[in-house]
Parts: sequence; structure tokens; C-alpha cells
Amino acid sequence: MSHTVYYDWLELYSQASGGITIPVVLRSARSIQVVARAKVDTGAEYCVFSRIHAEYLELDVEAGTPLTLSTVAGSCPVFGHELTLVVMGMELHGTYYFFQDESIRKDVLGRNGWLNRVRIGVDDTGPTGLLYAARP
Repeated sequence: MSHTVYYDWLELYSQASGGITIPVVLRSARSIQVVARAKVDTGAEYCVFSRIHAEYLELDVEAGTPLTLSTVAGSCPVFGHELTLVVMGMELHGTYYFFQDESIRKDVLGRNGWLNRVRIGVDDTGPTGLLYAARP
């Protein structure tokens, strides 16, 4: 049995980047925005970004909603803030988290806040990866 799936957006990504890394924009309620490059991580529960991005957005990181993430390396405190995330032409409003530790320089698109709001398809077979997305 075959199925047809339609997508609205396409993002090319480098096979050399060690995963699926795509550009994203984080926008605060005050319309300050910052561009980041985030990895798509289907195993991550939340979208989490480097503290430096929160500072560019003029957010007080610790004033956000606290959450402790469990990782293979131990626990990690993060703080959530209401923002707009722009990915592949889609504007998504929600709670996005920032690492408390400024030495953690990772940006991750996880399930809550991104993967649970889009339908994605991946073609990782060619020299350039293809990430497809659509609203459900």
C-alpha cells in the first residue's frame, strides 16, 4: 500500500554538519530577534537554546519557568520563556528553553514546541540532505 504525503517547505542541510542542522529565528515579545543554527533531535523532549541567545533577546534567563532536563551526562537546568520560533517559514508561538550554563553551546529542536507542531520528512540519501515540513 502506498501513501502520498505533501509538504509545504524544503530546507537543504549539509551532510557534513554531524546531524540535521537548520537555521531558526527566535523572536521575543519586544520584536528582538536572533538567528541560530539548531539540530533536529527527535529524542529531545524540548526545544533548548544556548544562553547567549537569551542574552541577545534581552531576557533574564533565570526569570523564566525552571525545568531540569535529564541527559546521559546528568541533569541540566534550563529556563522557559514565551517566544516565537520561526523555522522553515513557520511561525510557532510557545515556551522555548535556554540553558542556565553559558558554557553549553547547543541549539536543539525537540518534540515539544516544534516536532509536535509540524509534519516532517527526511531524505538523507544524497550528498545534500533534504528536510521537508508541513503543518499537520
